[in-house]
Amino acid sequence: MLINDTVLQVKGTSVLFGRVRETKKEGRWTYVKVKWAPTAAYKALQENLRSLLKIRRKDFDPETEWIRCDKLVKFDKEQAIEDINKLND
Repeated sequence: MLINDTVLQVKGTSVLFGRVRETKKEGRWTYVKVKWAPTAAYKALQENLRSLLKIRRKDFDPETEWIRCDKLVKFDKEQAIEDINKLND
């Protein structure tokens, strides 16, 4: 994955969309930091995470989290929009 690649991640029944902001290699793996789109699904997951972290009393900032590249799907945003619009046909 490269900086500015558009990616998605499925978490439960939610789909998060974002753009790669940083990359690093550790051994055979590539890790990335993602700037997530502020969708309703993202905001709901953040609220759930904040509640959980209050119980566990841990600090966590998803904007600074390194994510292993196999946990993300790279996609072409324009092609995805075109494909979704075909559902109306």
